[in-house]
Amino acid sequence: MLVHFLLATIACYVVYFLFRVPRAVVICFAAAILCDLDHIFEFWAAYGFTLNPIKFWKVTLSKRNYFKETGKVHLFFHGWEYIIIVMIAGAVTSKYNLAVSFSLGYGLHLLWDQVNFGKHALSYSLLFRLQQDFDLEKIIQKKI
Repeated sequence: MLVHFLLATIACYVVYFLFRVPRAVVICFAAAILCDLDHIFEFWAAYGFTLNPIKFWKVTLSKRNYFKETGKVHLFFHGWEYIIIVMIAGAVTSKYNLAVSFSLGYGLHLLWDQVNFGKHALSYSLLFRLQQDFDLEKIIQKKI
């Protein structure tokens, strides 16, 4: 999480330098950080519903793997496809600076995750995971 915060901060400085639009900076930061909320859904699938953040952090910090518990990797907020959708929407609505801001923050987050946790080149593609039925073993062992 600290790495994502640092990457988000760097991305926000770049966005501010490029556009000088405070709203773009907020979008960049939110895109870089809030996409990790999908880990809560993975936690609930493995350990049951709770709103107790201490339980979530204990599991997370203990390196217990909720993906292995369920055998599934959903991570619905982690997908390279979202950048394509947002960039197209930005072009269509002439909000290109906001689309670039989102894409920079979100893209740095995904790039870090892909390099450090992606067992397969397409593991951070939502469509690929869907095609594999979100099955952990299929996703990490699939050959390109």
